[in-house]
Amino acid sequence: MSSVYEELKKELKSKNVNDEGAIETDIEEEQILQMLKDFKSKINIGIDIAASSFYKNKIYVYNDKSLSREEQIDYINELIEKYNLLYCEDPINEEDFSAFSRIKKKNLVVGDDLTATHISRAKKAIKSKAINAMIIKPNQNGSLIELAEIFNLCKKHKLKTILSHRSGETLDNALADYAFAFQADYIKCGIKTKWREVKLKRLIEIEKSLK
Repeated sequence: MSSVYEELKKELKSKNVNDEGAIETDIEEEQILQMLKDFKSKINIGIDIAASSFYKNKIYVYNDKSLSREEQIDYINELIEKYNLLYCEDPINEEDFSAFSRIKKKNLVVGDDLTATHISRAKKAIKSKAINAMIIKPNQNGSLIELAEIFNLCKKHKLKTILSHRSGETLDNALADYAFAFQADYIKCGIKTKWREVKLKRLIEIEKSLK
């Protein structure tokens, strides 16, 4: 992944990255997805759309277009098919559970803002068949007891679990220990940063200790 990241950074001619290591660019989303598709032999493509952040007055406002609710659903489903997206996070406004349920579950359709590591919202998402995977953030909830309840709920209903940091991460590597302890399916910890590296190294240490 590091080699793909460096190649993309050169192609985009960008020196700016955000606090998660993501490359900042003005290029439109489909241009980026096409660039990533060119690396299909090396990576699987996933996107965190964070649709609530550009949902205004019942319209999804992009740089180059504005989409209605129905148009957003169709557009996301087209992207999933066209780019064979392995991972699609928060493609719809966080309060629209029924629209989430209409997103193709070809691979992972993930709730983050939708569920907010809150058990009542997780139950609502499950009941409405909104998602098949869920972001779980320990420092968003604050209770390891409730975190365990959420993991058990997800496993009972066959939702994939993704233990995640939050923006503004530190060098604390405890997220790796939580991922192992709760037997998360995946861990999400940034793109290419020292904060990501310490967590992945800790996972390797845990794996080696079990041999």
